Amino acid sequence: MNRYPFWKYALIAVAVAIGFLYTLPNFFPEDPA
Repeated sequence: MNRYPFWKYALIAVAVAIGFLYTLPNFFPEDPA
């Protein structure tokens, strides 16, 4: 059932995590410094 190697799952997980971290401030706006 595991058709893809582990590094592809890791790469996708890292990409999703980076995208999530970049979009997180949009949902929780911080006070301007």
